[in-house]
Formats: sequence, structure tokens, C-alpha cells
Amino acid sequence: MDQIGTVLSCVETGDYATAVSLLTDQAQDILARAGMKALIDLTERIPDNLWSTQMCLVYGEALALSGDVDTARTHLTGLVGGRPQVEAGLARRLGYLDYRSGDLQAALAAYRLGRLDTESTEDEAMLLAWTSVTHWAAADIPAAVAAAERADRAARRSGSYRAKIAANIALGFTAEARGVPSAEQHHYEVVLDLAEKNNDVIQSALARNNRASRLFGEGRLAESLADARRAIELADSIGLAAILGMALCNAGRSLRQLGRLDEAVAMFERAVALEHRVGSTWLSRPLADMGDIHRLRGLVNLARAAYEEAARIAAEHGDRHGLVPALAGLGLTLADDDQPEARAAIEEARAHAVGPPEVTFLIAAGHVARGAGDLPEARRIAGEAVAAARLHRDRFGLAGALELAGVTSQDPRVARTCLDEMCAILRELDARIDLDLAVVLAGTLPDSDVAQRTAAAAARDRLAAADVPVQPYAGWPGGSDRPRVELRTLGRFAVIIDGEPTPGSVWQSRKARDLLRILVARRGRPVTREELCDLLWGDDDPGRTAHRLSVALSTVRSILDPGKRLPADYFVVADAGSVALDVSRVAVDLERFMEEADHGLRLWARGDLVAARETLGIAERRYGGDFLEDEPYGDAGTAVRSLARARYLQVLRALVEIHHKDGDHLNSLHYLHLILEKDPYDEQSHRALIDTLDLHGAHGEARQARARYEQAMADLEK
Repeated sequence: MDQIGTVLSCVETGDYATAVSLLTDQAQDILARAGMKALIDLTERIPDNLWSTQMCLVYGEALALSGDVDTARTHLTGLVGGRPQVEAGLARRLGYLDYRSGDLQAALAAYRLGRLDTESTEDEAMLLAWTSVTHWAAADIPAAVAAAERADRAARRSGSYRAKIAANIALGFTAEARGVPSAEQHHYEVVLDLAEKNNDVIQSALARNNRASRLFGEGRLAESLADARRAIELADSIGLAAILGMALCNAGRSLRQLGRLDEAVAMFERAVALEHRVGSTWLSRPLADMGDIHRLRGLVNLARAAYEEAARIAAEHGDRHGLVPALAGLGLTLADDDQPEARAAIEEARAHAVGPPEVTFLIAAGHVARGAGDLPEARRIAGEAVAAARLHRDRFGLAGALELAGVTSQDPRVARTCLDEMCAILRELDARIDLDLAVVLAGTLPDSDVAQRTAAAAARDRLAAADVPVQPYAGWPGGSDRPRVELRTLGRFAVIIDGEPTPGSVWQSRKARDLLRILVARRGRPVTREELCDLLWGDDDPGRTAHRLSVALSTVRSILDPGKRLPADYFVVADAGSVALDVSRVAVDLERFMEEADHGLRLWARGDLVAARETLGIAERRYGGDFLEDEPYGDAGTAVRSLARARYLQVLRALVEIHHKDGDHLNSLHYLHLILEKDPYDEQSHRALIDTLDLHGAHGEARQARARYEQAMADLEK
């Protein structure tokens, strides 16, 4: 019969004396292996007046670990009895209640009540270990180190595996604070080994959770998620609310970086509900995590509310590990919109940003300086953030610091170097959302080539699918300090300024609009003034048409730069003899399409089918219709229209072949239909469509496709 069964048998037969004796000896083991509910239920079956001191202590601990902190406090406080000093085991459990509530100074005061007679027992070693952890949380690293070393010596003397686990946890925390990650890793591995060898579910859950946190910091996301999920499973199995919330947050953070945002939100929401139910001030952690998701998705008001509540809860209880992320997140959220509040949040965080949280604080402080327009200060802080991230082996922090350095640099070459390194780090970490954001940033730099711009376009599509908006930084080489001008020519002609379509009412004449169409059709090549006048006004008097051309040119320039922020020749270059559109400064969908199509076809030709499929897919989606199909204009437009249409058909044929090789017949059929819409006489595509439909059992559709094919071929012969 197992421990629980033996005690239960004694209780049911009324042999309370034996039950009390067994529980006194085995209560800690029952708690560690069977969980809180089992221990609480067994203890409560025995009359209160028969409980031993050890039973009382472990019962109070079980209540606390199950999340019932108030009942645990009432029970354990009653054991003090007004004594100036108490047993080490009681002091440790009392202090834990204050630690769990976030009142670190009260926890330290409770620990000081404990007697340390020999520093050689399990309870004494664990009291010293928890004293160290609380000093660490309060940022008193020298005191934390001293207590951890005493705990280690006491644990060795005691021979207790539980004492050794507690001491190694304390040593791991202090190793992290001192920037010695190898030692931190060693201590956590010792903890997990001891816990699993002794079948201690509580300590196994705690060890898995601690290791998940460390692995996350190193960017080992899949491993971190696996450990966090195992910690959740263990905590759920025994009702371990004290660890469950932290494990849920660790799992959510890994999911967020892996781009699985909805799953991350579910983890954080569960953690918020749990911590709220047990009245824990650790509620600030999942609230700040929720704020991060809201900020990522551009939900500023929700982010601000989550950060402000998290900061309030953490500040009330002196919880710096909850306070710094909340205040930093608030500063980042408000950096560009509410400078006074952003600066206030950063100033409040400054005093608490000690150790690893310093990286988070510095990145936020740098963006607040950037938002205020103080780029030299922002660049200085970025340098500090890079150094701090490298010291603490914070690879996510290093990526964020490099982003800050890149977007505050006025030198495009420096920005490129920073953002390329950022992308390399995030790619290695498999941090998909942040990598896509970084790729978009890098793709907006002036020196971006077609591969970088195409990668940025693909990243934008993935971010849009995840409901993550892309918001460029102002005041840097890829930012929005200049008007963003887009010309849509594939399909209906449109001019887009800073994301807003230009209404027809702003055009003073149809001829100005026609002038811009002609310049786009020439794809950046100069057009003589005489030719432009002839195209626009035919045989009219050259003296009058020259003046009209000047007026139309002025109108085009005012449309493209309505605020007159730039030199007159910035978008449209003109001299005495000719006029040209500078396509390097205007985003023309035709040019982007041709670049993407050519790049994708090159990838396809050299056998890089994965990259080719993505790039050609972007090109296909960009082709919204034939060039200026709403109002074709002259021979130049006809030639460009034919060229673009031919390239589009090449893209479609390549996509058909790629998806066919992938075994994706649905997409193959989709692109075959698009080909035949553009070219109903493409015999090869007709045959491929019929064969694909027949191969996959769509015989009725195949017969219809065959009939259309036969009709098309008959039409050709007429």
C-alpha cells in the first residue's frame, strides 16, 4: 500500500495516533509526490487537536502552493504565538507567503524570524536559499550571493535533496545576476536531476519552469516551450497554482516569438485568470505580456491599459521584475504619441532596471528619446543596450538594441549593418514575427535590392495574416520623413500619397493626369518636350502647348508632393529639352512587378523552388490587371502593356509547374485558369488543365474544359 493509502486506512479505522505519526514523517514526501489536494484532504481528516507541528507546517505550505494564500497565512501565523523567533521551517513558509504576494521586504522580515542554530538542517538550508532568492528579487545581489553560499554549505551538511534543490536554485539566480550563464545552467541542471531522481513533482515543475525561462533567454524557443508545457502539465496534475502562472507565461512568450500569437494570448489569458483568482501580485507578469501582444498588433489603448495595470500592481508590492517590463512596454507604446507619459514611465523604471531587466529598460528609453527627436541620445542609449544585451547573453534584447541603433542612424550603411545583424539573430532564433518586422524594415532602406524588397513584401503578407501592422519609424533612411508616393498602373490608374489615394478633384486638368501616365509608360526614360506636346495636344500651336506643358508639369509635381517638402525635381526631373519620372523615388507597381517576376523566374530557373514559389506568388498578386487598362494611352502604353502581360503569363506558367511538382493540384488548377483568362488560345495550358482535372477525378469539369479547348482551337482556324 502506498503512503496515502496507509494513512487513509489508519484514519478510516480510527487509529489517529498512527496516522499522525505517519503524516509527521511523510507529509513532505506526500506533498512533493502526490500534490496539494492529497495532502490537504488527508490532514483535514484528522482532528485538529491531534495535529503535530510538522503536519501543521506542511498543511500551510500545501494551502499556499495551491493558491489559497490567505488561508495559509491565517494558519501559519497562528503557529508563531507571539514568539520573537520561530523554527526555520515556519519562518521560511511565512516568508514565502509575502514573497508570493510580492512584498519582498515583509518576506525578508519573516525570514529573519527563523532560528539558524547549526546551519546544517534541511529547514535551515531552505530558509537561507529563499532568503537569497528574495534578495535577488529585491536587486540586493551581494546579499543574495552571501545567502546562497550559506544555503549551499547548509544543504551539503544536511544531505537533503530538497535542501540541495533550493540551494542550487538560489545559486542559479545569483549566477544569472552576475552574468555567469554557464554556472546558471549547471545549477538548473542539478535541480532537475535531483527532482526527477526523487520523483518530486513540485520541484520537477519548478525546475522545468526555471529552465524554460533560461532557454527562452538564449533563444532556444522550441526547447523552452517544451519545458514550459511540461511544467504546466506537472503543475496541473497536482494543483500547483504557485508555479502554473509562471509556466503559462513562459509558454506564452515562446509561442509569441514563434509567431503563434493566438496560442500565446490563450496562455496569457489563462495566467491572468489564475493569478487574479489566487490574489497574486504576479498578475503583473501576464498582464505585461498581454500588453506586448496588443502593442505588436497596434492596439494602443488595450496595450496601455494592460501595462498601466501591471505597473500599478508591481509598484504597490516592490516587484521590480514585474515593474520594469510593464513600464518599458508603456514607454514603447507611448514613445511616438504621448511623450510626457512615455518619459514618466521610463524615469520610474530607471531606478529598478538592475541586471537583465536593464536591457529591456534601455531599449525602451532609447525609443522614447527617438520619439522626442533626440537621435544622438537615442544612439548613445542603443550602444549601452547592445553592450548590456551581450553581457547578459540576451539575444532577443540584442536584436532589439540593434533595431534601435539602426532606426536612429542617419547613415544608411550603418542602418543596413545593424538591421542585417538583427535579421541574422532573429532568423537563427526562429523568432518569426520579429524577423518579419525586421525584414520589412531592412527592405525599406534605399540600397535594398530586388531580393530584399521581395523578402520584405512576403514578410508584409505574413504579418498581415497575423494581424500585425507595419508602422515605419520616422526620421531615418527608411522612415516616413518624405512623402511616400505610389503609382498604381496595373489595372486602374491611381496615385497614392502616404497611403491615401489622391481624389480626382485635386487634378486641375485631365492633361496633367495624362502627362503622368505617359511618364510612367516610359519607365524613367526622358521624353522630349516636343513629343509630350504632340502626344497631349496633337497639332496645336507649339507656342501655346509649351506653356500648357509647364502648367501640367507643375500640377503633377504638386500632386506628388502636396506639402512642397522637397525640391521641384525630386520626383519629376525636367530640363529645357525633356521630362522624366524618377522611378527610384516613386513606388511604381509596374516596376516592382517586373523586378519580382524576373527575380522569381531566375530562382525557378536555378531550381530554388521554395523561394521561387514565394517570390512569383508576390508578383502574381501584384498584377492587378493589364497596364493602364482603364484608359490606354498611345503606342508607349501599348508596348509596355504587352511586355507586362507576357511576363505575367510566364509567372503563371512557372507557378503551375512549381505547384505541380509539389503535388498541389488545387493551386495548379487555379493558375491554369488564370492563364486561360488572359490567353484563351494557350493550347499547352488547356491540355494541362484537362489532364489535371482527369487525374484528380473531376471528370465532369474535365469534359467542360475539353469543350472550351476544342472551341478555342476551332476559333483559331477561322
